[in-house]
Amino acid sequence: MIRPAFTVPAVRGARPGDLATHGQPQAGPESPGCCWLRSRKLRLLSLRKYGRDRAGWADTASRAAGQSRLYRGAVQGPAGCAGGQRAVLGTQPLVRGNAVGSTGVSGPCRSGGRTGQDRTGQDSRAVRAVRGSARSAPRSPLRSARAAAAAHWPGARSNGAAGRGRRGSRESGAVRAGGTMLRAVAAQRLRRAALVLRRSKSTLVVAEHNNESLSGITLNTITAAKSLGGEVSCLVAGTSCDKVASELSKVQGVAKVLVAQHDVYKGFLAEELTPLIVETHKKFNYTHICAGASAFGKNLIPRVAGKLDVAPVSDIIEIKSPDTFVRTIYAGNIICTVQCDEAVKVFTVRGTSFEAAPASGGSASVEKLTPPPPVGMSEWIEQKLTKSDRPELTSAKVVVSGGRGLKSGENFKLLYELADQLNAAVGASRAAVDAGFVPNDLQVGQTGKIVAPELYIAVGISGAIQHLAGMKDSKTIVAINKDPEAPIFQVADYGLVADLFQAVPEMTKLLKKK
Repeated sequence: MIRPAFTVPAVRGARPGDLATHGQPQAGPESPGCCWLRSRKLRLLSLRKYGRDRAGWADTASRAAGQSRLYRGAVQGPAGCAGGQRAVLGTQPLVRGNAVGSTGVSGPCRSGGRTGQDRTGQDSRAVRAVRGSARSAPRSPLRSARAAAAAHWPGARSNGAAGRGRRGSRESGAVRAGGTMLRAVAAQRLRRAALVLRRSKSTLVVAEHNNESLSGITLNTITAAKSLGGEVSCLVAGTSCDKVASELSKVQGVAKVLVAQHDVYKGFLAEELTPLIVETHKKFNYTHICAGASAFGKNLIPRVAGKLDVAPVSDIIEIKSPDTFVRTIYAGNIICTVQCDEAVKVFTVRGTSFEAAPASGGSASVEKLTPPPPVGMSEWIEQKLTKSDRPELTSAKVVVSGGRGLKSGENFKLLYELADQLNAAVGASRAAVDAGFVPNDLQVGQTGKIVAPELYIAVGISGAIQHLAGMKDSKTIVAINKDPEAPIFQVADYGLVADLFQAVPEMTKLLKKK
């Protein structure tokens, strides 16, 4: 429960120890002499009503405390200043007769009346008039108010908490409004959870392929999908992808393979694939839709989430429950756990964080889909790929990467010769790519490719945090750098402080002998 403070307008002669002592108000806003009333003792929580109208301090005080009572008359205040008005906000009834201030000096009290109707149109509670005199030992105004309340409301508690006997104190409007809001939010979440539970959990994995073979990251995504529970289906869209569908049907854990073939899917444009995924979801009512966190998935999944009007979760590294995911932020320096309350969870999976699903042992059914009409927003022309006999960078078991320390693109031949002996892929840091040493499809890092090979050899790479974000999940890291203070040595399992132009040729020579 939030217990805010309540401010009374500044009054001439007031001190911070008073409850609310009013003489003639000074002009201008609140001064440093204004009184702050804490709501814990007297339940002054209706700041919403207080903020509607700051004019008329008596009405404001009445609205701020549901059971406030108004004292009027010439009362001797604690500072010795007679006259004026005193508003005591609390659970005290109106008193007639002589009243004693905190200094023990008495003064006549004139009778007061009801506060009438406040601005909200609700009748304030009738003031209970008590005749006689209330004399006691000198005490503070707060203690006097508490004692009078205890005398005339025996069932009320006077230990600082709000009185519960005979409904001596009510919950304020702000608390009631807050409680109502919380209950409404909780009910809405329960309805959403019930809707999800009514449907059996099912996941659609969008397969990445080249019409000939399945991409390795799709197998990692299937493993992530299986951890959600329920049925796992895979969508294969392309121009001629029967071979891929047959390969995918044998993957362990896949229950159904959906195949859609059309010339418009040439190039796997997100503009054309998105309507197909949305229509498939409408037909089968999936609870989760996912793809690998590759260039293909990062281009497609946000558009799908936008069409479904849900928030996507990108690049997850762990699944805690069907609605709770773990992902990294700030280049992997912070691990964030995200709970998604969307009706359909749409996310991408970091392939290096999940094991690949077995490519054999499955017996999924294959179903043909009718593609929706083409969108026609974009057209695929062609792509030019660099052909290489080396393994693909993201799926290679050994990666040799070079940085700015190689000084030129020609010196990358040293790495190519070493990679050929290790049957490894070749990568590069962003500094080497920006310098034009190698094309950007070799870039490893936060803005490049994420790799997690069995062996990662970093040659002439200082170890910037952006590069570490793309390779720190590697099983074994070897660093070669002539600077012993290079940050790469902090994450490396093995480090060699040497000139790379001498160390790399020697390593290649030794491997050739074997």
